[in-house]
Amino acid sequence: MTQARLLKNNSLITAAQFVLLGVITVLTYGHTLDVPFYMDDYSSLVDNSVFYDAESISEFYKYASLRVVGYTTFWINFYFHHFEVAGYHVVNIGIHFLTSVIVMLLTGALLKAADKKKGIEQQKNYLLPLFVALLFLVHPLQTQAVTYIIQRLASLTALFCLTSLYCYIYARLAKTTRKKILLFCGAAAFFTLSLFTKQNSITLPFVLLITELLFFQKTGNRGVWKMTITACILVLSGMIVMFYGGWTDVLHTLDTMTRETTKISRLSYFYTQVGVIWQYIRMFFIPTGLHLDHEVAVLMQANAKVIASITGHLLCIITGIVLIKKYPILSFSIFFYYTAHLVESSIIPIRDVFFEHRTYLPNFGLCLFTGIVLFNVLPQWISKKKILISVTVVLTIFASLTRARNEIWRDPILLWRDSAEHAPNKERPWNELGKYLLMAGRLDEAIEVLVETAKSRGTDKNRKESGAGGYTPSEEASVNLMMALSQRGEVELAFEIADNFLKRTDVSRLNRSKMLTNKGNLFAHSGNIQDAEKCYKQAVRIFPKNIMPQNNLGLLYMIQGRYDDAEQAFLRVLKIDPEFALSREKLQEVRKLRSDKK
Repeated sequence: MTQARLLKNNSLITAAQFVLLGVITVLTYGHTLDVPFYMDDYSSLVDNSVFYDAESISEFYKYASLRVVGYTTFWINFYFHHFEVAGYHVVNIGIHFLTSVIVMLLTGALLKAADKKKGIEQQKNYLLPLFVALLFLVHPLQTQAVTYIIQRLASLTALFCLTSLYCYIYARLAKTTRKKILLFCGAAAFFTLSLFTKQNSITLPFVLLITELLFFQKTGNRGVWKMTITACILVLSGMIVMFYGGWTDVLHTLDTMTRETTKISRLSYFYTQVGVIWQYIRMFFIPTGLHLDHEVAVLMQANAKVIASITGHLLCIITGIVLIKKYPILSFSIFFYYTAHLVESSIIPIRDVFFEHRTYLPNFGLCLFTGIVLFNVLPQWISKKKILISVTVVLTIFASLTRARNEIWRDPILLWRDSAEHAPNKERPWNELGKYLLMAGRLDEAIEVLVETAKSRGTDKNRKESGAGGYTPSEEASVNLMMALSQRGEVELAFEIADNFLKRTDVSRLNRSKMLTNKGNLFAHSGNIQDAEKCYKQAVRIFPKNIMPQNNLGLLYMIQGRYDDAEQAFLRVLKIDPEFALSREKLQEVRKLRSDKK
């Protein structure tokens, strides 16, 4: 076969693989375009004043300098779709598709690098890279990073990191200086983009170093190893000099930058995470028990499970070292997995100790590991036909599980009930379930859930503040419970909850504004227009971007015949959210009333 014909066939096969990945992406994620906003989507996007006020990217750099690239993509979504979720999901799904494509290409690049190091001519392998990409694409554990809108930051970072690694490998394989320079520049550019999307991309240089050592340095070449050890010694020496040299300010800054919370010590976080990583690994190979908000206890000291977990991780790493000569890609997959977890699952404390989206990038390592075992190791004992049948069955099951998991994401009540059942002692899932039951008009169920939550769940901090037998409900629970009671006609109790809540000094401006709005609604429904207006105005002053008190002010002004004031109130709402249908409808109505009056 001529070289030109071979290249044409390769291109056609690659194009067919891209089409297959695209079709399966649509089949597994195409029905998620109506999945609503959840949790951090509100604080980071919907209720974030930067999106309403920003006139340039520089505003997002001021707000989140280390995530400016990711937030810029959200800003573009906001510009075209405001907060219509479909546009956001299209981008997230597109990123997942592109990342799967890069996974396939990167796997091929690693195979090529491994063959070149062994000095053998590469046999074009289409099945292994395609399998790794398909497993990455359809695995149920990936759904949170794709379907949960704000976790675009995780998937986009993975796309940039893996593309940078792909460019680096081909730069090292390139034969001409021009191509090397272009590819190295590409690797640097994508690494820079990843750095300004999410902080866990800082691990990429370590991945590049591992890649260099495994695939481009001769076995026994001690130069790079010496360089690595020297670099580690210099870092440790620098830290010792800073400590004993009195550079406490530098150390304090370093400590502040490498923790998201001060409520969990580094050691406690480490003890917790060595077990969490095993849970992540279990969920990859046996994807059951997936849900949005996991309940994991923070360990204050090492116990037998911690020691066993650490021992297991060390054995995995030692296995990777032992396999370097015979199966370098297997070794790479193990090292990649642990390296990709370094930021979020080591000694950098994060308030929420377990989230499935944190596995998105590390899962490439497990997908690659699985692919190498199935296609390069097991064929020594099992026929390729049996392996292909098994692989097809597994991928079909995983794709079905992913589609089913995404179906749950579409219904907030199903999603939060699922999470509450998996984490029965955690407060947040029950609060969210109560909120969505309330929004669905299922008042009795909502009140039952919220009251039970207030009685039996909560943080130690809340229990300490309210006495041995008492409990101060969370901000969200208080707002939701007050609203549910008011809608069921239990006005006195609703007022009592609102007044107790507004006396607290530890609540956020947004939730205080929401509670004042709800209290204003109670006054309005009881005919006390004056007090209702006071509550709405106070709610607006506290959080100007909360559109509901603005809208309700407009309604009050309409009732009083103050049409000019009503018009201004509705215009303020529409300036914040041009798609808010009620204010648009009422604006037209108030203008008609004023015209008829004249």
